[in-house]
Amino acid sequence: MTPDTMDQNRSAGPQSAKPTRADLDPAVSDDFAAHQRTYRGVVRAIVIFVAHTLVILALMAYFLT
Repeated sequence: MTPDTMDQNRSAGPQSAKPTRADLDPAVSDDFAAHQRTYRGVVRAIVIFVAHTLVILALMAYFLT
């Protein structure tokens, strides 16, 4: 290997394997909107579940006491 070839391999290797900002930052990624929809759906489901649980507990407290 000549020194020129070693320099080319050294400069191409780590830089090509290094992740870009789009890979690391979710705000830059293409499917960030899909992540937001999923998050909002999960939060909405949790809120609905807790509301139903509170209604059931209130009805149990009213009718079973």
